[in-house]
Amino acid sequence: MKERSNFPLLGLAFAGLALASAPLAAEPAPRTDPLQVVTPDIAHWNRLTRERAQSFVRVGLDWPVGLHRVVVDVTYDADGTITEQNLRVSSGHAAIDDGAMATLQRMQRLPQPPADISVAPGRMGMPFEFHIGSPRAIERWLASNARFNDPDRGVAFHLPAPLTVLAPRARPGHLWIVGIGTRAKAPPPVPGQSRVCDVGLQTQSPDWQGVDQAELNGSTHRARLDGELRLGAGRANTASDPASLMFGTAAHGREIVVIPADRPDERHYLAVADTPQYRMTLTCATDAAHLERALPLFRAIADNLRIAPFASIPASRS
Repeated sequence: MKERSNFPLLGLAFAGLALASAPLAAEPAPRTDPLQVVTPDIAHWNRLTRERAQSFVRVGLDWPVGLHRVVVDVTYDADGTITEQNLRVSSGHAAIDDGAMATLQRMQRLPQPPADISVAPGRMGMPFEFHIGSPRAIERWLASNARFNDPDRGVAFHLPAPLTVLAPRARPGHLWIVGIGTRAKAPPPVPGQSRVCDVGLQTQSPDWQGVDQAELNGSTHRARLDGELRLGAGRANTASDPASLMFGTAAHGREIVVIPADRPDERHYLAVADTPQYRMTLTCATDAAHLERALPLFRAIADNLRIAPFASIPASRS
């Protein structure tokens, strides 16, 4: 029997267990991101870090109206000096992405890290959220085709420019699949496709329904996801090592990049995450020349996803 794919855009085999990176390169052992840790000392350091970053932000007069989120991977020394920064999640606007990177260049160093994370080098994801325009203007922006909302299931996401939401469609085994199209100057879909990504939602397997989200975010389940992604990539294809990706604010997912053996000029992106209610998949494909620009946009789709009780996307968030 032919195995059903959980990655609809790419049609790759993917094991049906219930339940996002660097391109094609081994990733170092995962480190704790201090922005995800809640000990009192680190929580205080997180607040000081965000306050320091805010003081160096310079908003461009030509930045477009909207709710724009950027995440930059930051490497820092034991004293907090920033030694490297790389764009991880893109707003879709080069000027805004550059603005976030320039903020860190002006900042130069983080506050002195607490003793329990003052290792060299340390790594963290630094989020920036830019609310450009009045709340009403932002709401009009969100009401355009930049947003998808399923209020019955409490799942919603909005997209960075230059991506656009296409009409949801049915597929066996899925509650829905939403295609993601591109506007001008966006990374192109692969030949024969009208969309660059698919976002899929499935009912969670009975094996994982009711399991605490913390367990689904843990190392044991992460290893399961890694095995499924490698299976989905296919033995004949070349794949990167699985890497971490946030689906919204709650679900820790995994991602890989695949080079198909029969289409070596293409790059396929696979990501998956679980909640006790749902499995979420993100599949994208573009050509090799556009991968570097496309990856931060692909990650932004998962990063902007909200699941109940976080499903409502407000016009403005504090």
